[in-house]
Amino acid sequence: MKIFLFAISLAAALGSSVSFAEDFLVGDNLKKAFCGKTFMEGENFDSGWTFKVYYPEKCNEVTNHYLTGDKAGQRFTWPLRIYSSGDHCVMRDGKDRCAKFVMVSEGVYHAIRDGKAQYSRTKPVDGNQLDK
Repeated sequence: MKIFLFAISLAAALGSSVSFAEDFLVGDNLKKAFCGKTFMEGENFDSGWTFKVYYPEKCNEVTNHYLTGDKAGQRFTWPLRIYSSGDHCVMRDGKDRCAKFVMVSEGVYHAIRDGKAQYSRTKPVDGNQLDK
């Protein structure tokens, strides 16, 4: 019985990571979804912090405006590279921090790193709306 439960658990775990791989946004689709937009809501799934995020038209940087958490009220802008593979890489603290995005539902995106959803971006609107 234990072997049977283990096999089912393993199959479920492998199946969920495979489904992520099939749904990753590639570079052009990711740019179309993100560039020139503000995401009015975002959440870091580990810390619970919330934020807004702005991507300029060139998509060469990303600005986070923290709403809650230790950095509430602060803004940070970091260099950004989006590769044709769909890798979304932000340079922070001297390191490239890369993730891939999946669209969970219309206007809801999750960043996936190491097979786990790390944070969300939701409610995209056109232009820089960080002050609204």
